[in-house]
Amino acid sequence: MPKISTWLFVFLTVFAGSLFAQEHNMQPDSPYGVCAHLGVGEEYDQIPRNLEKMYDAGIRWARADFTWGYFEYEQGKWRFDNYDRLMDQAEKTGICILPILDYSVPWANPAHTHLEAWLDYVYKIVTRYQDRIRYWEVWNEENIVNFWKDKPNAADYTTLLKRTYEVIKAINPELQVVYGGLAGVPHSYFEDCLKAGAGKYFDIINIHPYRGGLIHSKANEKFIADIEKFNQLLTQYHEPTRPVWITEMGWTTPPGFSESDQDIVPVTIHFISPDIKPACVGYIYDEHYCVSLQYPPQFMQSMIPDDIDKMELKLNDLKTLDCHKVPFLIMPPGETFPTDYFEDLVRYVRDGGTLFLTGGVPLYYETKLENGVLEKQEQSASEKWREQLRIGWFAWWTRQGTPEEAPNQPTEETAPLFTHLSTQTQGTRFFDNSRLKEGDKMIPLLLSKKDDFQAPAAVLYRFNSDWKGNLVVSSLTSFGFITNTSTVDNQGVFLPQSYLMAFAAGVEKFFWYEFQATEIDPNEREHYFGIVHKDLSEKPAYIAYRTLTGARPAGSVQMPGWKQGDCCVIQWRRPDGQNGWALWSPSGEITKKVRISGSVVEAFDYLGQSVSPDVNTETLTLSPKILYLIGPDSIELQ
Repeated sequence: MPKISTWLFVFLTVFAGSLFAQEHNMQPDSPYGVCAHLGVGEEYDQIPRNLEKMYDAGIRWARADFTWGYFEYEQGKWRFDNYDRLMDQAEKTGICILPILDYSVPWANPAHTHLEAWLDYVYKIVTRYQDRIRYWEVWNEENIVNFWKDKPNAADYTTLLKRTYEVIKAINPELQVVYGGLAGVPHSYFEDCLKAGAGKYFDIINIHPYRGGLIHSKANEKFIADIEKFNQLLTQYHEPTRPVWITEMGWTTPPGFSESDQDIVPVTIHFISPDIKPACVGYIYDEHYCVSLQYPPQFMQSMIPDDIDKMELKLNDLKTLDCHKVPFLIMPPGETFPTDYFEDLVRYVRDGGTLFLTGGVPLYYETKLENGVLEKQEQSASEKWREQLRIGWFAWWTRQGTPEEAPNQPTEETAPLFTHLSTQTQGTRFFDNSRLKEGDKMIPLLLSKKDDFQAPAAVLYRFNSDWKGNLVVSSLTSFGFITNTSTVDNQGVFLPQSYLMAFAAGVEKFFWYEFQATEIDPNEREHYFGIVHKDLSEKPAYIAYRTLTGARPAGSVQMPGWKQGDCCVIQWRRPDGQNGWALWSPSGEITKKVRISGSVVEAFDYLGQSVSPDVNTETLTLSPKILYLIGPDSIELQ
């Protein structure tokens, strides 16, 4: 840590640093950012091309790790060359950098238990770049063990945040401290931080509200409510409200998305009823069930063969569901289940129905009614639920010798039946027959094999004891059952929707995760979040981003009274004085009566393609693909 004389020197440089930042306009008033790993790796190697590509899309901020382990590569040995070059190139391009002060080093792991070493790193980095960087984010996703490198604890993070805040403000009181971006929207973790005194030690709230597609009014309402809750908590704990930033949110587009998922239902039907087509296959789509909000009905229907009747069901239908009329039932993919309807699911299987539970460890998270929606709870559920449905499972953290992941392949029996199976899927959780009763049978559908290890990642449990039905469980989550996974086209649809709704909820800046898809490993979904490909060629999401920043330029003012329901209508005032409007229907195409007052100067879709809506007509057809209208004084949908 610096000595007293050094602190005095730092204070004398405050005003010089502030004037430098003002003269060079290093902090533009823009809400548009992206995440990019610009300090090392391929994204660093492609500087300045990727910075120029950002600028061309109207993006003015890039969030990057300023990883302790790069700067202090050995204890007591420091380097700055990559980041000095990054800052030079960013300034030339007109991109501002949001640095993340993050992560532990081998000799100080975890960092929060080695605060003096951590604060020495903070002091060196902030002092070096204080004239070029105003905002400093303190850690990344401290509420999950992967990044905290210890059991997450709000009090521990609060201590680290407080000490870091004090060092940064001592260097320059005008520097802004950004609370470490929280994974998801863990209100309880944030509240625990406030209880520990964190409210006085940050200037910006910061969240990473990843989620499924914004495909229903309930999903949109939840997105807005999740954001607004953070400032509500500050008010509850008598702290002043703060600007809210989203420094990560996006959708990944891995190859083979949902391909193998499409085979699970027909393969199962073949084993159970190879010669007789079932009367119908039912699926749950209920806007009051959080998992339904992640998958549109079209996705659920895509899992069912085209020549079989499909029946959409609500959760309340489970209470009287006749397994003879609906012999197959698909629950929305994921590890969450509707706790209040569990006994109805057991009855359905016991009496002879075939139930599909896919997408991770079945019955892993309970739901609780919150704001009219059955919401996933943060803590994992009791094992009793799987015991009742006779599901035996294991993973690397529960059984020694189990690999963290293993490639999937069909069994000899199922190989001819899988037509969409992606060779890139990996099994990470596995099933066994340890909870079956005499007469019951487990039929593997997909096997995961690695070295001497072999276990099924998808099975059909055929009951022939006191139960007469069947249960299909698949733990595959690589492509299709992760909530922030989508097709390439839908990534472009979701991007402007999420930005516009976030701005309507009061979000000040939004950093998309992420800019460049490195596309190194087809098995790693992390490599496909980008809005440009590895060669920097454009995905639809990049075009949608460029269209958004053109329709709603930096400096636009959000207008109050945004409307949503089966349609969303959002308005803003542009710096040129014109009104901007975005209209869309989240859950599918819909025709509405409309009244437009004032001239339409421009009309274009989410990809910037001109459209010619007849403003004199009495109806307007909307879809999830945003329609932008520039100019009107008012727009009313009835």
